[in-house]
Amino acid sequence: MIGEKLVCGNRVGIMKYSLINCSENDINTIVEYKCNNIFEYATDITLEEKNKIINYVIKDINEELDNFKMIIMQSEIYNKGRKIKISMTTHLQTEK
Repeated sequence: MIGEKLVCGNRVGIMKYSLINCSENDINTIVEYKCNNIFEYATDITLEEKNKIINYVIKDINEELDNFKMIIMQSEIYNKGRKIKISMTTHLQTEK
């Protein structure tokens, strides 16, 4: 894991993260993330439009899976002497 120092106000911590290739096991999660982002801003669309977007996203991800990376983060943040552990996983699409 790679480590980066975090400073946010009076909080200081270390964010450790790994960048790994996505696999077919990650497709559903990536589709969910991408669709959630799209539909957060695309309001007032019909069910037919929504289904077209979902189908496009699924097709795009399957074609571009080699360009997706998974970011796995584990952080320890210290706030007033207390240690807070944070774990998170997200996805990133890279260019060819």
